[in-house]
Amino acid sequence: MNFHKILERQIRKTFGEKASIEKKYQELLAIVSKTYDGFDEDRLLIERSLEISSKELNTINNQLKKEKERLFTTLNSIGDGAFTIDTKRHVTFLNKTALELFLPLKKEDILGQNYNKVFKFVLNKDGSANDAFIEKALNENRVTYMQNHTVLILNDKSQIHVANSASPIHSPEGEIVGCIVVFKDVTREYEINKVKSEFISLASHQLRTPLTAIKWSLETEMDGDIGKLNNKQREFMLDAYEASLHMTDLINSLLNISRIETDKLTVRPKKTDLIDLGSKIITELKPVSQEKKQTVKFIKKMNASQIKTDPQLLKEIIGNLLSNAIKYTPEKGKIELTIAAEGEKISIEIKDNGMGIPKSEQKRIFEKFFRASNITHLDTEGTGLGLYISFRLTKLIGGDIQFKSKENQGTTFKLSIPKKGIQAKPGEKGLA
Repeated sequence: MNFHKILERQIRKTFGEKASIEKKYQELLAIVSKTYDGFDEDRLLIERSLEISSKELNTINNQLKKEKERLFTTLNSIGDGAFTIDTKRHVTFLNKTALELFLPLKKEDILGQNYNKVFKFVLNKDGSANDAFIEKALNENRVTYMQNHTVLILNDKSQIHVANSASPIHSPEGEIVGCIVVFKDVTREYEINKVKSEFISLASHQLRTPLTAIKWSLETEMDGDIGKLNNKQREFMLDAYEASLHMTDLINSLLNISRIETDKLTVRPKKTDLIDLGSKIITELKPVSQEKKQTVKFIKKMNASQIKTDPQLLKEIIGNLLSNAIKYTPEKGKIELTIAAEGEKISIEIKDNGMGIPKSEQKRIFEKFFRASNITHLDTEGTGLGLYISFRLTKLIGGDIQFKSKENQGTTFKLSIPKKGIQAKPGEKGLA
């Protein structure tokens, strides 16, 4: 047998096992002495080879040790809390920030324990477990995020509002050996947002009553119930009435945002015919599209169109997207609404050849109050709330929303919702 192949094989075996180099050296000598006739002459070569291999292994071990120390130093330096668990859900590491947040628990109280025995992630609204993001990171091999309004409860019953993510940890061979959870204390932000949402809700409710009275008075006057109006008077009345409608839409949007962000919005799923729902939305928006001489095409690519979802929430989402397509597409433009079955999902696509979204601004399109720079001069009364509400409602009905757009060429929004339907979610109120 070729001596160098024997040497290479044995050295690989040495690196691949935890046994000491010295022990492997003795094993190598024994094997080579039986298989290679020129053993005595090349003994020095073998010793030198093993000596070099031993040095290389020590160098690698030292490098790994330094990398490990640098990683731990980095994790201890970040402002967010971090801990790692293995596949048995035992805590294997905590950084300095996590230990500070876990007080009065000590490091020795946590390390080696199943994390669920010393702290829990729950939803603020009902206290139900909210550790699915950890399980998904371990089982689905992907980065996952906590749901909004997650609370970390320690075993002394103290609570911290937290946010962030979990990421799988892999061995050199690519196997999942655990995950790292990074989180930050957002209690202050939670309290501020809660106060803001409660103020918006209160202010909006207080505004609705007088605004309803104003609308009723304007409608009465325009109908001529309290006297005939001349053309100029009717024109002024119509302007005031349209302004009141705009104010009503704004107040309703603010109320909806408040209900969404405080988890007070009810989800009431029932059998819903998607084709029928799409037709009704197109009919309601037809006067606006006809005024702009636009072509609105409804493409149906599914047979059974009934699924269990919340029709009110889905109608709001599709209505917002289709209304935007009509608003930001020029006269004689083309708009398509497509509903199709795609495996376990239902795809609802709204495509237009309108103004599009500037590439530099696309990452902000679902932010609250954000409006693209190329449309602000066209529609000065827009609020920047429609897409934000649609995005949040899509998550509530178990869906996902994506888009692609090119400025001056158009935009396509794609909504995906589960074909199997969704579960009801208790809340205090529906959409305004």
